[in-house]
Amino acid sequence: MIKKWLMLSVFMFFSISLFSQGNLRLSPIIPETSSSANDLEKKIESEVEIIKNSGYFTFIKRYLMVRNENFSLCDSTDKDCRDSVRSLLFIRYLSEGRCGKINDSRNRDFCLAVKANNCNSLSGWRRDFCEGLIKEDIRMLMKATNSNDCVKDTGGGMDKAGILEFMGIYAGFKYYSSLSCEKFLKRSEVPLYRRIACRIIFSSDYDSRINRILRDLAIFRLSRKEHDYDLCNLIESNDMKKACLDYRIKTLDEIW
Repeated sequence: MIKKWLMLSVFMFFSISLFSQGNLRLSPIIPETSSSANDLEKKIESEVEIIKNSGYFTFIKRYLMVRNENFSLCDSTDKDCRDSVRSLLFIRYLSEGRCGKINDSRNRDFCLAVKANNCNSLSGWRRDFCEGLIKEDIRMLMKATNSNDCVKDTGGGMDKAGILEFMGIYAGFKYYSSLSCEKFLKRSEVPLYRRIACRIIFSSDYDSRINRILRDLAIFRLSRKEHDYDLCNLIESNDMKKACLDYRIKTLDEIW
């Protein structure tokens, strides 16, 4: 028994290497040095900078602009960016009852009906959507936005993830609560890049939240570049960590 314990102790504290002459040498295992940890941090920081200048940063920017109520992060020639932020700001103004901030007359009338908690002045899919919004009924909202009238009127319906994002941001501003937002955006149907909305828009420490999101994205990318799935354990977000540890997911593009 003592002999086995001694052999186990040797195995735990030493690594075995063979010389070409066939002799056996025992050498101590060298723990990770601060130098290698610094190298890893530099790689992560490098990935963060790449992400900030890529399309991955798009959703972070747009939610930040909704929080700050401006278009400052949109390039002056980027119409898609401005239109996207304008659509999300509509949800904010609708939720806050700031109907005067809405330029489109039909959307302004819709806002006034929701504010009055009375949809009788509306008709068709807009009335159905108004009632679904007041009741926070996802099925009613899905039915309204995917009706023939809505598709014809708006040029397309809205999928469930889009409805949940709409409701998350609406509820978040209605109750000024990240938890109210997450009630909808934490659902499995919502892709990861949309789930970050609540943390960015409604958290008081949104700057540090954004930094953590960027770091998680950077670690994910680095894990795929270096084929090192152990790096995934450094990710803070449980959803992102789970995706990172999934060997079937080869690139960040598949989830973001």
